[in-house]
Amino acid sequence: MTLDLSAVDLRTEVVRTERLVLRPFRPTDVDAVHRASQDPETQRW
Repeated sequence: MTLDLSAVDLRTEVVRTERLVLRPFRPTDVDAVHRASQDPETQRW
Protein backbone atom coordinates (compact mmCIF):
# COMPACT_ATOMS: atom_id res chain seq x y z
CA MET A 1 0.00 0.00 0.00
CA THR A 2 1.36 3.41 -0.98
CA LEU A 3 0.53 6.62 0.82
CA ASP A 4 -0.03 9.49 -1.62
CA LEU A 5 1.22 12.75 -0.12
CA SER A 6 1.36 14.65 -3.40
CA ALA A 7 -1.43 17.00 -2.28
CA VAL A 8 0.25 17.73 1.08
CA ASP A 9 2.59 20.72 1.35
CA LEU A 10 5.11 19.47 3.91
CA ARG A 11 6.68 22.92 4.10
CA THR A 12 3.54 24.26 5.80
CA GLU A 13 1.55 21.24 7.04
CA VAL A 14 1.24 20.73 10.81
CA VAL A 15 0.33 17.32 12.22
CA ARG A 16 -1.15 17.31 15.72
CA THR A 17 -2.07 14.51 18.07
CA GLU A 18 -2.80 14.54 21.78
CA ARG A 19 0.91 14.14 22.62
CA LEU A 20 2.78 15.31 19.53
CA VAL A 21 3.07 18.25 17.17
CA LEU A 22 5.07 17.87 13.96
CA ARG A 23 5.69 21.10 12.12
CA PRO A 24 8.20 22.48 9.66
CA PHE A 25 11.58 23.59 10.97
CA ARG A 26 11.87 27.25 11.92
CA PRO A 27 15.07 29.29 12.22
CA THR A 28 14.21 29.83 15.89
CA ASP A 29 14.62 26.05 16.40
CA VAL A 30 18.38 26.20 15.81
CA ASP A 31 19.46 26.52 19.46
CA ALA A 32 17.15 23.75 20.68
CA VAL A 33 18.23 21.39 17.90
CA HIS A 34 21.88 22.12 18.63
CA ARG A 35 21.41 21.44 22.36
CA ALA A 36 19.56 18.20 21.69
CA SER A 37 22.24 17.02 19.28
CA GLN A 38 24.88 17.40 22.00
CA ASP A 39 23.16 14.79 24.20
CA PRO A 40 25.14 11.51 24.08
CA GLU A 41 21.92 9.46 24.10
CA THR A 42 20.62 11.38 21.08
CA GLN A 43 23.90 10.74 19.27
CA ARG A 44 23.81 7.09 20.25
CA TRP A 45 20.41 6.49 18.66
